[in-house]
Amino acid sequence: FVTACSALTGAGLALALHPAWHAWLAGQLMLALAFVQWFVLMHECGHGTLFRTRVLNLAVGHLAGFIALIPFADPTTASLVPRVLSGPERVLVNTCWRLHVPLFALLYRSTNFWNPARLARLFPDARDRWAMALNGTLIAAAGGLVVFVVGAAELVALLGLALLLGFVAQESILLSQHTHMPMRLARAEA
Repeated sequence: FVTACSALTGAGLALALHPAWHAWLAGQLMLALAFVQWFVLMHECGHGTLFRTRVLNLAVGHLAGFIALIPFADPTTASLVPRVLSGPERVLVNTCWRLHVPLFALLYRSTNFWNPARLARLFPDARDRWAMALNGTLIAAAGGLVVFVVGAAELVALLGLALLLGFVAQESILLSQHTHMPMRLARAEA
């Protein structure tokens, strides 16, 4: 799976660098699929199910987390307790859903994995907090290095549409698997 995802990513990048618009578009679609697949691989590594060894799960999990824009050191999310949304919040959420704006994919990352205050509350052990801070810092630094070397505008042209499409595809996965919606709200009462 890692080899196939790596090949998909490489082929997508090669096509995204091609000057012909149809090759670029094919590259964007391939990269969008690759972004979703890296997210899935990171998820499996987080559960320790992609490989039999912890070392391989950690190594691939960190690589996949970098590509998925999620620090791998935080292995899970805490329940996001639903609350009653205000009128404007409800309009925003419904509008984003109808227009395929990946609001939840962005909020999921920022409120769970890039929120140091929340992580500190969820993980009181100093070693866990240190690992998450180090992982987040390394991902941010590596991402900053990529932006510096490639250039922000060039990176948006190379990956922007693919990342947006990948987030849109992840929206349904994240909403169905990671909102921790109480069963009574999901109309699945026993």
